Amino acid sequence: MIRILAIWTHLEVVRSSTPKAMTETARRRKKHARSAAGCGICRARHVRCDETRPSCNECVRTGRHCDGYSSSRIPNGPSNSLDRPVRSVLPLIHHTGTALLALSKNMEPSAQRALQYFQFETAEQFSGCFQDEFWTTLVLQISQQEDCVCHALIALATLHEHFRDKHSSLPKTIVQSSAARETGIDLPQRQQYDRAAKHYTKAIGLLQSHIFSKGFDNLEVTLLCCLLCAGFEILRGFYNAAQTHIQGGITIIAKWQSQESGIRGTSPSSPKGYLVRRTLAPMFSRLAMQATLFSDVQPTCSKNHSSLISCTADLGERGHRFESLTLARDAIHSLLWQIFFLPTRGHLKTNIKSNRSRNKRRADFAMRLDEWYAALTGYLNTVKTQEYIGGDRGKRRAATSSLMLYYKAARVMISTCLQDDEMMFDDFEDDFRHIVNEAEDLLLPLAYQSLSTEQCQRYQAKVSHFSLESGIVPVLYYVALKCRVPQIRYRALALMSDTPNRREGVWESAAAALVAGQIVEIEERRREGNELPVSARVDVIRVRVYLENRNLVLQCGRRGKEDCKIKRQLWW
Repeated sequence: MIRILAIWTHLEVVRSSTPKAMTETARRRKKHARSAAGCGICRARHVRCDETRPSCNECVRTGRHCDGYSSSRIPNGPSNSLDRPVRSVLPLIHHTGTALLALSKNMEPSAQRALQYFQFETAEQFSGCFQDEFWTTLVLQISQQEDCVCHALIALATLHEHFRDKHSSLPKTIVQSSAARETGIDLPQRQQYDRAAKHYTKAIGLLQSHIFSKGFDNLEVTLLCCLLCAGFEILRGFYNAAQTHIQGGITIIAKWQSQESGIRGTSPSSPKGYLVRRTLAPMFSRLAMQATLFSDVQPTCSKNHSSLISCTADLGERGHRFESLTLARDAIHSLLWQIFFLPTRGHLKTNIKSNRSRNKRRADFAMRLDEWYAALTGYLNTVKTQEYIGGDRGKRRAATSSLMLYYKAARVMISTCLQDDEMMFDDFEDDFRHIVNEAEDLLLPLAYQSLSTEQCQRYQAKVSHFSLESGIVPVLYYVALKCRVPQIRYRALALMSDTPNRREGVWESAAAALVAGQIVEIEERRREGNELPVSARVDVIRVRVYLENRNLVLQCGRRGKEDCKIKRQLWW
């Protein structure tokens, strides 16, 4: 932990000595002949395509879906790119629908296997139902150039396999990874964990060297490695260490975004700066929001968080047009992030002027949410099925359902934010019911919906899932806490309990179900017939999770009267 803190402390004081004139030297484009090669998207946009496979860097950088290369534009002769050193940017090729990474012959077999596992298993699970080329392509490409990213990737993939093997009760012949089948290597669980820790330690050391030598140059490498290290700590349940990485990344982004005097490095207007603003900064904002929603970290809108909100605000203000469902997802998360850091209800003033300001802000968020929904609807009306690999309509449908979950939740949050009345949630019964219905369809594949309830529960209990992104669990948790209709809230609880091995960032379904179940029990004891009086409703909840020990401390109560009066230690 001390070593991690030292890394981020050092970068706060790094200043490049490069003269400003040198960093702002004008560059002129050399004369060149127009190429007939490149993907269809780049050709239509009249920009140079680097022809990286399976998706060119230009499309990945700008958030577009690369449509690939027709056979008439693929050279017949051998590619010179394969003759480059292994640490250069190597093209990725298709392999049964998944990008196949060019591996170094000098890399030990277990490391090769881990990278293969990341391609076949981890990247696919992280990407989920969205066609997110950040995980499936870009991270792999950067790992070929940067040792710190490569070792962090190996560590995360190895630990992810350890997590899957530990929590999955499916037969070994079924859960054996594609990487194991490709390499013929299958490591015992203890050896998996030790190897993961070894590569993680190596990644931390290389990251430290990278920061000392580069400072704010190659900022995307620093932040990506920080993100992977945070993911590693989250997966093994060390939330304090993960929070150190997350806050370190947020601090770096804030300093870079503010362009403080003396800071040189990655230009915000450069392609690398675009990657930081468009992809990495929003990911850090979502991780920070996770930690605040389901941990003992309390929301504080510091200068760093304000800069991060500014850095990601454009995602929530696009309003008129989306080019992919991934952009729609990032936009609504950005909007929720900004809502989340509004003043807490308990500290609101009650004078007329503050009420007007409060209503104006709420109306502004409602208008932006309506614009987001209109943009999503417009995109869905015009999008082509070919956007997804192999025309996968199932993924597109799942991604759309996932977005509608957050849209319904955002409607409730916007309508009730800046209010101090738990009874308001009773007006959103239909929204809560819709959320639970959509979540049930997402958690249980269509092929299994014809099974009995007992068979479905057995299936869900055997499946393990890990992603850095929030998905279904926090929305179900929100429904279980805020919906006081017994039938709906108990369904939300059951869905979380029946998927105990689902982990979405800091959200573990088993722990979330345990906390929500305690709140439901406390409230339902004081129900009067069909009504749950306001005096029985819990509105202050604080949770401290110790995932490595599978226990947590819950404090809850009524604001102002029994503020956190109830305290329980729970295990699962």
